[in-house]
Amino acid sequence: MDYVATRWQKGRQSAQSYPRVFYVILAIRLISATGGGLYWPFLLVYLREKLVIATTTASALLTLHMLAGMLSLSISGVLMDRFGRKRVMLFALGGLSLVLAAMAFARTLPVWVLLMPLAGMLSPIFQVGAETVVADLVEPERRSRAYALTRIAINIGWMTGPAIGSILVSISYVPIFLSCAAAMAICAILGAFAVVETLPKPDADDPVPQSPRRQYGYGAVLRDHRFMLFGAIFVLFPIAQIMLSTLGGNYMKNEFDLAESYFGIMMSVNGAIVVIFEFPITSFVRRFPTGRVLSVGLFVYAIALLIMGNASVFAAFLLMIVVATFGEIIISPNSLTYASNLAPEAMRGRYMGLFGLIRQGGNAIGPLLGGVLSDQIDPAAIWYGGALLCLAAAIGFALLPTRKKRQAA
Repeated sequence: MDYVATRWQKGRQSAQSYPRVFYVILAIRLISATGGGLYWPFLLVYLREKLVIATTTASALLTLHMLAGMLSLSISGVLMDRFGRKRVMLFALGGLSLVLAAMAFARTLPVWVLLMPLAGMLSPIFQVGAETVVADLVEPERRSRAYALTRIAINIGWMTGPAIGSILVSISYVPIFLSCAAAMAICAILGAFAVVETLPKPDADDPVPQSPRRQYGYGAVLRDHRFMLFGAIFVLFPIAQIMLSTLGGNYMKNEFDLAESYFGIMMSVNGAIVVIFEFPITSFVRRFPTGRVLSVGLFVYAIALLIMGNASVFAAFLLMIVVATFGEIIISPNSLTYASNLAPEAMRGRYMGLFGLIRQGGNAIGPLLGGVLSDQIDPAAIWYGGALLCLAAAIGFALLPTRKKRQAA
């Protein structure tokens, strides 16, 4: 614990030099994560019970949500590089507030088929926009710590939101959705008055101006073989991660008669561990090659999913979430840092947008894959399948060339 305290003290001193706008982004991420934590862990159970549909159908709605996010992310990076980060973020936050308010009163499957893709289109745009702003504000050597601080803010929200949601869910889902809508509206107002535009200005010294199509297209990003190889391996992780976050509560309730509140407690434990250990662990692992760090994190996450597949009591599920959280702590900030460090300044929105699209692609596949594994094989097959994906990604990152080898090549 002395090591953790020392790292926190050094981190606090380092964080004091970040720009003011960075802290505004932290506040917005905190508020929005609290709102999201109110409803997301319980959404699958709500859809199954209120709409009286099968797990596969409910999972398909979540997949529709993710696919819509992929569609929006395919153009959001271009929009951020062309019109600025702030406008795109505010549009997403304001629209998401309206959609969440409508969810509070949606009672039929066709209405949810409309609302889920709308929410899916808006949610990731804000997330990628905020990540791009951080990359604009913070120099490369300090980004892993900046993203660690961002994740701490997010996980404070995820620690608070599910705890409140666990109480409200026993009363009604209506105040849950309305509270989340209010949180997004507050974020939009705060962003409108306190966030400045961070879009880099065009290079006036560039002797060969690019055409609009080339200037704002994804061709150069797709030709970056290092980035695309990284994305092809990394996409396996969000598939496994989203299966845990969306299907975990439903699995525990249906198979072991554990109420939704137990899963809410687990999400709060997840947030508490991130708040305490995210920054010191990120500060420690940043001295090692990113590929090796990601490989270790994915191996740890695979172990957690294997525990999930063999758990039958709440204590075992609690152990699982502790192990999974440490894997997540290792993976998340370092993957963001890797992606942002590969991006040229003038194309940062497109790189981060495409990285978001890769994550969203995994998020889209995960719920549907998990539903099929549950319905066609066995509910526990969800976790064994996710563990295999993480192990495959761990091997892939372990085989990535180190930075010195890349420079020599």
